[in-house]
This record gives sequence, C-alpha cells and structure tokens, in this order.
Amino acid sequence: YFTQESVDKEQGIIGQEIRMVEDDPDNQVFYGLMECLFDHHPIRVPIAGTQESISHITAKTLYQCHNAFYQPSNMALCVIGDVEPERVAQIARLLLPEERQEVAEKDWGEAEPETPAETECMEEMAVSSTNFMLGFKCPPHPEGEENLRLELLGDLAGDLLIGESSPLYAKLYREGLINQNFSYGYDSYPGCSFLCAGGESKDPEAVRMAVAEEGARIGREGIDGKLWERLKKGVYGNKVRSLNSFENLCVGQAQAFFAGTDFLRFADLFGALTKQEAEELIARWVTEERTALSIIRPKGGAD
Repeated sequence: YFTQESVDKEQGIIGQEIRMVEDDPDNQVFYGLMECLFDHHPIRVPIAGTQESISHITAKTLYQCHNAFYQPSNMALCVIGDVEPERVAQIARLLLPEERQEVAEKDWGEAEPETPAETECMEEMAVSSTNFMLGFKCPPHPEGEENLRLELLGDLAGDLLIGESSPLYAKLYREGLINQNFSYGYDSYPGCSFLCAGGESKDPEAVRMAVAEEGARIGREGIDGKLWERLKKGVYGNKVRSLNSFENLCVGQAQAFFAGTDFLRFADLFGALTKQEAEELIARWVTEERTALSIIRPKGGAD
C-alpha cells in the first residue's frame, strides 16, 4: 500500500535515477528526436518522468492510477512453455474476479500533424564524439491485422533503406559518416509511428541529406529485385529465429492482443508483402518534410 511518506521516499530515489538517465547521451538524443517529431503525443515524455512531474505525485494519484489500469480487465495473460493450457486457464479463473470491471479509456491526445513539430534540436554534453538520431514521422497504425502488416512492412523498409546490406549503408560507412555503432529501426505505438537511425557521425547533416536522397531515389527508380529477395528472406529469417526466445514470444503475443491482432499471423502477412508496397512506403515516409534530426555535440564544439 502507499502512504505519502513512502511516496516521498520513492520520489527521491526516482529523482536520482532521472538525473542519471539525463546524463546518458543515448537517452537524451532519443528524447530530443521524440520532441522534434511529435507535437504533443505522450511518447515525447520520458517513461521515468521528469523532476517536475514526479514532484506532484501523491499517494492518492498512485491509488487512482492503480485502480484504473492495474486490474484484470486491462490485462493479458500470456504463458509459453511446456504447460497444460487447460490447467493454466483453470488457475486463472480461480484467481481472477468473475465480474469484468470497466477499463479506463486511454487518451493519447488529438491526432498528430503529419509533419514534425521541429526539424532539428542540438545539445552539448560531455561526449567524445557527436551523437545523432535521425527520424521520419510516419502515420499512426489502425488497429487489427493491418497494424501487424504495417509493422512488418516498416521493419523491412528500414532494412532496404539503410540496413547493413543496403547500398546506402555501404556508402555512408565508406565515406566515414557512420561507424560500427550505427543502428536503425521502425517503431509503432498507439497514435504514432516512426522510422529512425542514429549513432556517431562527424557530419549528421550529411547523413540526413543522404538518407532523404536515397528515399527519393527509391521512389523514382525502385529497389533492385535481387536485393529485395535477399533482404526479405533475411528479415523473415530473423523473425523466425526470434521465436526461439520465450520472452520475445510473450511480449509479441501480448502487444498483438492489445492491438487487436494475432502475433503468429506474421508469417502469412510477411509472405504477402510486395516490393512495390515497400517502394511506395519509403517514397511516402522518407521525405524532407517528415524528417527531424537530434544531435548531441561535445562540449566546446570539438570532436
């Protein structure tokens, strides 16, 4: 149970953790990008909160939050392993209340504008080299099977555009604009989605320009057929290998449940993805109008 005394003590602990996170350049460059890409979506706010936001938390606030969200009607139980499904269901029925409670409605705010709130942000920190994160603001996903299909297509588009086997990755690496710390990915959440890439670079603006140009080129010329087949097989192989992880399976099943789809449908959906769909998606999403850049430079301006 919560008391105001315990809440005050926890606020002090969390405050220390927040200060530590705020000293992490990877964290700061990511949330810098989120603040650039999104005007008001909650993804702009660090999960741990801020010094100001946690200072207003009371025991009453925690009880209200717990009663609204931390209850069985707002929960998905996912069990994976050598178990008897009937026995698991029986135990769950014994432990959970018979009556379904009303679940508090989630509010992600008004729909986001199509374009980023800001195009660039920069901060100086005690780092040895310039860190950056480049992002493209994508449309939010609908619920249901289309949610999963778009997520698979977004992952594949990232590999085609700037994955380690893409022509652009080889060019940027050869020119010394990125190094082995470079990473990329596609993420979607209720009400928002984005394609991002980042790492260390001597010239983040040049990376930004190169990625936008490659997106435009793919829109005009398309993707090489052999590259498409090779990368599609590789991405599918990675998806299948991830099924070896019980953790990945549980997380994937739970997330898909709340999105209104079946995680294990990914094989059929992935197989149906076409080169034309990927080309059109890159052409629509990877544009200068949708991009934002977050940069962390060394203090004093010297790399």
